[in-house]
Parts: sequence; C-alpha cells; structure tokens
Amino acid sequence: MNRIETEFSSELQVIRLDVRASLGAEMSKRLGCQVVPTFILFDGVGGEEWRSVGWLDIDRVRSSLKQMR
Repeated sequence: MNRIETEFSSELQVIRLDVRASLGAEMSKRLGCQVVPTFILFDGVGGEEWRSVGWLDIDRVRSSLKQMR
C-alpha cells in the first residue's frame, strides 16, 4: 500500500481501516468485506469500480486510473 500511496498520491486517496476498531468494523460490514485484506477502488463519486481480496495487482490500479481520467 505504501507504494500505491506514493506512486498515485496525486490521483487517489488511500484510506486504511482497522477492522478491529469500531469504525473499521462498521465500515467493513457496510462495504460487505468478509476477508482481510480487501481492497476497493471507488470512482470520483463513490461508486465501487472493483474490489480485490487478499492481494492487490498494482497494474490493475494503474489501468483503472488511466481509464478514469
């Protein structure tokens, strides 16, 4: 995640949730996350573009950001 935050700092905001904390647990339920880690990419208005469970493909992030431009 640090690499993604650094590489795409001007294009996206990374939000990390601790599912053991009350806010993280609540958001996890709302977002339907059943496995940790779960990565969700949202568009500029909050719609879910896609999600990845367990592993994040940085090339997919690059490709998605390119399409959103």
